[in-house]
Amino acid sequence: EATNGAGAGHDDPTVTPISQSPAIGLVKAAGTVTDANGNGVTDAGDTIAYTFTATNTGTVTLTGVAVTDAKVTNIACAATSLAPGAATSCAGDAYVLTQADVDAGSVSNTATASGTPPTGPAVTDSSDEATNGAGAGHDDPTVTPIPSNSIVAVDDTATGVNGATGQSNVLNVLTGDTLNGMPATTSMVSIAVAPASTVPPQLTFDPATGAVSVNPGTPAGTYSFDYTICDVAKPANCTTATVSVTVGSGAIAAADDTVSGINSATGMANAINVLTNDTLNGDAATLATVSLSVLTPATPIGGGTVPVLDPATGNVSVAAGTPAGTYTISYEICEVLNPANCATATVTVTVDPPPVATVTGVVFIDSNNNGVQDAGEPGAGAGYVVQLRDATGTVVGSAVTDADGNYSITAPPGTDYTLVFVSAGGDEVGQIGNLTLVSGTTMVDQNLPLGVASTAQNFTKTAGVTSARRGEKIPYTIKATGMTGGPFRIVDALPAGTSYVAESALVNGTAVTPVVDGRSLVFDNLLPDAQGALTVEITVQVTGAGSGGTVTNNASLVDATTGQVLARAKAVTPIAPEHVFDCGEVIGKVFDDKNRNGYQDDGEPGLPGVRVATVKGLLVTTDKFGRFHVACADIPDAAIGSNFVMKLDTRTLPTGYRLTTENPRDVRLTRGKVTKLNFGAAVTRVVRLDLKDQAFVAGSTELAPKWAGGIDQLVATLASEPSTLRLTYVVGAEGKDLARKRAAALEKLVTARWKKKGADYDLPVEVRVVAGQ
Repeated sequence: EATNGAGAGHDDPTVTPISQSPAIGLVKAAGTVTDANGNGVTDAGDTIAYTFTATNTGTVTLTGVAVTDAKVTNIACAATSLAPGAATSCAGDAYVLTQADVDAGSVSNTATASGTPPTGPAVTDSSDEATNGAGAGHDDPTVTPIPSNSIVAVDDTATGVNGATGQSNVLNVLTGDTLNGMPATTSMVSIAVAPASTVPPQLTFDPATGAVSVNPGTPAGTYSFDYTICDVAKPANCTTATVSVTVGSGAIAAADDTVSGINSATGMANAINVLTNDTLNGDAATLATVSLSVLTPATPIGGGTVPVLDPATGNVSVAAGTPAGTYTISYEICEVLNPANCATATVTVTVDPPPVATVTGVVFIDSNNNGVQDAGEPGAGAGYVVQLRDATGTVVGSAVTDADGNYSITAPPGTDYTLVFVSAGGDEVGQIGNLTLVSGTTMVDQNLPLGVASTAQNFTKTAGVTSARRGEKIPYTIKATGMTGGPFRIVDALPAGTSYVAESALVNGTAVTPVVDGRSLVFDNLLPDAQGALTVEITVQVTGAGSGGTVTNNASLVDATTGQVLARAKAVTPIAPEHVFDCGEVIGKVFDDKNRNGYQDDGEPGLPGVRVATVKGLLVTTDKFGRFHVACADIPDAAIGSNFVMKLDTRTLPTGYRLTTENPRDVRLTRGKVTKLNFGAAVTRVVRLDLKDQAFVAGSTELAPKWAGGIDQLVATLASEPSTLRLTYVVGAEGKDLARKRAAALEKLVTARWKKKGADYDLPVEVRVVAGQ
């Protein structure tokens, strides 16, 4: 190889190395999808045939050339040995589509070619979709799109159809149906009644267009059938959906209602239900079949509350304290399935004045102290004031005895009443409690005996304070004068919620210790002083007495020898509420509600000089900032609180202002808490529309053509600025019934136009029907 010679290193061949570069490339091609099951659509079970081309892209011969593919089985190549630059084709079994392939919309796959060079390891290549190579655009999977066959039919429904008149083209079954994601049309799909379904005779179905109609005279109910749509290009590609049409009855009637005999003082919840005699298709109307709305609420009498119709139940309720009189509410019922099918009626509510009861009796001189006016025992004479008080101590009726001591008091019926007798000198001389007065009856013989004995001409008991609070003390003085004889006993019965203050008792100025017997203090072996007087003084402390009520201390003068009760006396002391713990405070404001939303927003000032009243007659006037305050407005129920009502006197609002919040207002008070109660008012333009018979078509509620066109002009005027519309109908020869119906119909017409216009505020409408001059 280098020098001549013999032996080792000589006579050797000259070897020249040649560089080897083995490589292989693979191209994979997919055919079109074959409809293997012959159903006309591409779906699971159809097949794709793949072909492969393997090329020796290196510089040396490759042997054992083979192709593998995860989706293709039994792949065989025409040649298994390739010289550099030579190629061979390969093929295997067709690939069968799965449902996952159909759902994905394509099949993506990669194959691998391999070959063995003369020396070294085997070489491989992942398939390319088009041409051999490396880098970007090569070794990419072969993607075979699967044609879309999606056809979708959605269920169709229609409601509110008037069965009496029927309706054409209620719906079209193709609405919402799609083919390959596009809205289905009659050029794309065919329409037919589903094989297992039939069209009800009440409906008409046009397969050429997909239209469904309701035939006239169809009874109320729901009618349905199934239909099928098929791909025109692939008739085997079909789907089915359901048509459902709900038909209303059309026969609706609302009858006027009347209810009376309601007590103004107590009111009545659920006095009548207006749906009771209303019908739909001859059956009783219910809130499941009709909707209910109030057209014209009741008009207040004297500024009080009014009967209210609840659209959610149909019940008419009258609140306690509603002024006596006759009220009218107009309402409308509309068929739920056909909201345009409506009827109107009125309900008339008569509220009676509250009933009364009478209590009578006599104040007499009980000479024998037996509590009964016997023959010869005279009346105590004129001048005694007799008060009838309710459970809160409020005087609900009073009278003054006549020359014979007789009295008579008329008052509302009730329970837990107390008669309080006061002498002409202002001293309380007796009580009769736990009285129940029944409407229309007279309770007689509620008599007060004034005892007289040889040992005492007067016996009185007084409290040293006009009222007390919990924790405070009440001094009592028991005094008997004109006494002779003895010894005497005085028994003082302490009221519940009080306790005796130890060492506070004095008898004629001398300290004594009474015997405590339960709630009674017993002073025994008492003798009058030189002037015939006997004075006992004690002090009690208020412990658990309820605030806002009274405590009554009773005392008896007894002949200690015989045990005869010579006289009785009592003292009644109001228990004042604790301002911090018992009272419910109210603060409020009357404000200029410029945007009429019912809430005080920034920049909305108060209105001064406006008067607000409580139900008990307390009047408060707003200050220069529109504020008002009711200190200790009420003493709420300690456990659950109490309602408190205030009403604004609209006569005291500035000219042109009207309330934008409810009036009266009802809030819940809690002991020891402050509650806010505001009223909003705003300047409102009043647009007045006066009507007479001549404005309507004779005998009907329809406006005459001459005037009908003016409604839109009226609505435009109202929309120009916030206003209140006042409709006044002047009744003539046509009568009140037709007048009311016309006013209600016009109100409904204006309201409908107003809603259609989409104005930016709620339109208040006042309707008045007045007698003509």
